[in-house]
Amino acid sequence: SQSQSSCFSLIHKNFESYLLLVWRCFTESRRDVATQRIRIFIALFFCLVVGGLYSNGDSGQSSIYNRAGFFFFISINQGYSAVTSAVNVLVREKVIVNREVTGNAYTFLTYFLAKFTSELPFTLLPTLCFSLIMYWLVDLDPSASNYGMFIFILLEEVICALSLGLAVSAFAPTVEAAMAISAPL
Repeated sequence: SQSQSSCFSLIHKNFESYLLLVWRCFTESRRDVATQRIRIFIALFFCLVVGGLYSNGDSGQSSIYNRAGFFFFISINQGYSAVTSAVNVLVREKVIVNREVTGNAYTFLTYFLAKFTSELPFTLLPTLCFSLIMYWLVDLDPSASNYGMFIFILLEEVICALSLGLAVSAFAPTVEAAMAISAPL
């Protein structure tokens, strides 16, 4: 019974730390309005460029290759955008986080999960704007199920890229090292 109550106390403490860290990280990200606007602007810019390249496709054999190129290009573009935005986030805060983890304020896993949770909406918003316009601009299949699957796959890719970027950022000693590690990924 004693070990059960200490386990519950530990879980409760970690959950409270997690909620507090989510609030702190979310508030910090929300205050960076300029970065959010730039991310959305870049997503819309690439949307127009890629849409201009791949719109008005015919239904012949060359169209299949064009669509394959389109899907490859947007997956690389959106994934790399998520990785690079995540890589810069954690390295800047590493000194503060290490001091707080050393002081037993929370665990690094708790911080990592809170940072991931708080960065998720700010990373998904530009991708969502991109995918909502891009699907129709390139004239893909207008069925609701295919449209939903397109958005779902693109958002899942960005979630994985965000996780990968945060993991690289956690292990890299500097922003430059994190960028060098994440470039070939």
